[in-house]
This record gives sequence, structure tokens and C-alpha cells, in this order.
Amino acid sequence: MFYRPLLPGMERIATIKILRSCAHFPSDFASGLLEIHQRAVKKLIKWMLELQPEDRPSVQNLLDSDRVPVVEIEENDFQV
Repeated sequence: MFYRPLLPGMERIATIKILRSCAHFPSDFASGLLEIHQRAVKKLIKWMLELQPEDRPSVQNLLDSDRVPVVEIEENDFQV
């Protein structure tokens, strides 16, 4: 969605460790978004990757926050 799929194995593990330890994002992360949206996405991901579980948002926290845009989906979007 915001970044290319990670390869299985060590690249995935290394990228996630870097994100968790210092919240350093790869230079091409969310490169297709406007700068304001890149910052918002990075804040959201940092929030969800907090080291302490009690500091991470619950699903309800995410839904109640203004950090996750609500997208209206029509029922017919799921029809085949």
C-alpha cells in the first residue's frame, strides 16, 4: 500500500527491526504520496509500532482517531 512488498526472510526482519528501534523509514517509503500524507502515514505507523503494548492503539482507538481516514464502501463493491 505505502511500500513495496518486503521479501520473506532477513530483509523483512531487518526492516521491521529498524522501524521498531528508531522509526527510521526507508527513503522510498510512501514515495507516491504528497508530503503531508507521508508524514501522517509515518506517524500512524510509529504509533502502531510502539514498544510498550499499552502505548499502541487499539482498533477502536484507530477508528476514533482522525489519523485513519474512513472510506465509505458500497455493498455492490463486494459483488462479483
